[in-house]
Amino acid sequence: FAEYKCMPDIFSAEKRAAVPDPIAELAKQAHTVWQTIESAADKNSDKVLSEDEWPLEKLKEQLPPLGDVVFQLWDKDQNGEISKKEAAFLIDVAYGMKQENGFPLRSPNGTVLYRFYIDRTDKDGDFRISRDEYLPSISLPKEKVLERFNEMDTDQDGFLSYQELTTSHTTNIDEFNYFLNSDKNLDGFLDREEILKIGSNNATDLRLSHAMTAFDGDKDGRYSLSEFRLSPVGCNYVTFRVYDRIDSDHDMKLSWKEFYAEPSPQLIGLAWELFRRFDINRNGYLEVNEFEFRIDPTKLSPENAFAASDKNGDQELDLEEYLPLVKQLKPKQAQRNFQVVDYDTNQKLSLAEYKTLPGLFSRETRGAIPDPIADLAKQAHQTWQTIQQAADQ
Repeated sequence: FAEYKCMPDIFSAEKRAAVPDPIAELAKQAHTVWQTIESAADKNSDKVLSEDEWPLEKLKEQLPPLGDVVFQLWDKDQNGEISKKEAAFLIDVAYGMKQENGFPLRSPNGTVLYRFYIDRTDKDGDFRISRDEYLPSISLPKEKVLERFNEMDTDQDGFLSYQELTTSHTTNIDEFNYFLNSDKNLDGFLDREEILKIGSNNATDLRLSHAMTAFDGDKDGRYSLSEFRLSPVGCNYVTFRVYDRIDSDHDMKLSWKEFYAEPSPQLIGLAWELFRRFDINRNGYLEVNEFEFRIDPTKLSPENAFAASDKNGDQELDLEEYLPLVKQLKPKQAQRNFQVVDYDTNQKLSLAEYKTLPGLFSRETRGAIPDPIADLAKQAHQTWQTIQQAADQ
């Protein structure tokens, strides 16, 4: 009966029953683990935890990401003690269930407030969006944007509250319908072709390959609703985005500290789950064959920069692999440089060709470039050696 009440052709989003939510499940599991940790740590049974009772080691062992959150952030009222309510609130914030102002971000019916967009648009961080903040955030004619703003601003105070933001499908995303509308072959799953077509979170073949490995739990080569809602190339972009991470220490891998870019404790639990899933070899880092991240090729050896960019491991760089290395160049200039140094005209760059790129290497560090005169001289030397050997009777 509960499943029947989710039927999209019978029940609207407002009347729909609960649909599977993997993020809510993660939060629920974290609450359960915390309750066990909390009960054991509350030595004097006063239902609060002092700093002396704080179970840091148990947290690091059983809820690793929350072990990084300092005591003062758990202590919302700053009275030196952590109540059950404060701990529950922080866990909800850590898993994206609530915003820091306490407003629920996820509803059981499958709708999710577009947290990433809201945070990016709320420039002054007052947990509401002013008209001036909203206008430049939408790529439509000004009069259309104002019309949309005024429709949502029901109390006409010039601001969009979180409650008002729930009234628009552009800021309160129906992930259930998004999944159904993307399922073009009506098989109840999303395959690679369907995911790439919708381009969620700028999905590419490479990103999808990594994400399928990490989030396709039953390894059937497609996403179920739950898998789609958790994956960064699925609906997870609604909550936050991860494809802008930077290898800041230039070691060609991404540490947890480099991956987690939010102000603690926001989304730290959810981010840890994504990091853990992408870390296929379980070495505590994300490597170039596990997750796409940004590198600064000028801070790496040419060989390491080339290897990090060679996403498919064929020992050559195609145009798609090359372009992220030269984002500082205008697209036409970058493509011109690629064409010029593709000396064998195979539409790919070998390491030797790569080491001559003008946008990356100075004259002093540049590799060898074709020299027709040097080739003529080389040919003459070879011909002479043949003549000389024959003449030396």
